[in-house]
Amino acid sequence: MAVIYLVRHGQAGAGMGSYGDGTAGEGLEKSYDGLTDRGRRQAEVVAQSLAGRLGPGAGAGAGDGRAVPTVFCGPLHRQHDTAAAVASATGASDPTTDEAWREFDSDTVVVPWMERNVDAARRLRQVMQDVRQGTGDAAEAEATVREVLDGALGDWVDGSGFQEFRETVLGGLGRATAAARKDGAAVVATSAGVIATCTAAVSGLPRQAVPSLVGRVFNASVTVLRVADEAGRHRGGSAGVDLLSFNEYAHLDRPDARGDLTLI
Repeated sequence: MAVIYLVRHGQAGAGMGSYGDGTAGEGLEKSYDGLTDRGRRQAEVVAQSLAGRLGPGAGAGAGDGRAVPTVFCGPLHRQHDTAAAVASATGASDPTTDEAWREFDSDTVVVPWMERNVDAARRLRQVMQDVRQGTGDAAEAEATVREVLDGALGDWVDGSGFQEFRETVLGGLGRATAAARKDGAAVVATSAGVIATCTAAVSGLPRQAVPSLVGRVFNASVTVLRVADEAGRHRGGSAGVDLLSFNEYAHLDRPDARGDLTLI
């Protein structure tokens, strides 16, 4: 059985705190695009987990019977650095950068929504300030972040920008599908919006499901897609692909690599 592993990058930058620290108008995406120390550890952990899953009998590959996947990533630093860890652990070639796996641009999706919803933006700034000062409630902060993301993404999926994003993502999925059929497996290091869009597409879910899925994709989690062979010998969704599992994170169940509170 050929599979595609969609991996969300490890914890990045200042996380969602950037939405509330006054930097949103100065390039939120740039401030976020880099793995933290925890993010690098998460990338190592998920890479080792995938190496184990691609062990003997997993598919065509090296002489020891291991599947050697094609590793793809988007062009962002957090995506590439996660992919590099996976390639190293699995014995794959250097990651193939594909623009299709780039995340949506927070500066054009989230920031304009915050400018239109000043009360929500003000609450977010306050709760994030409280968390940084050690007087806030992390659960309240995460709930506020989700409120902002749900609102911004809810507006986005109803516009033409999302349709273009979706078509680009599915083009990348088609290329990963071809690689998985050839090698037995492909790994894609990407981001929550991309993974949510793929998940909705192959599951036949409406675009309105994407914002909710985005909020459920943990850092360094794994979503697994099953790929039909050329004869289509299993039920397949978009491009002959269907969903096997969503947002696996058991490999992060350790004190030095926890994937919880991933939005902050």
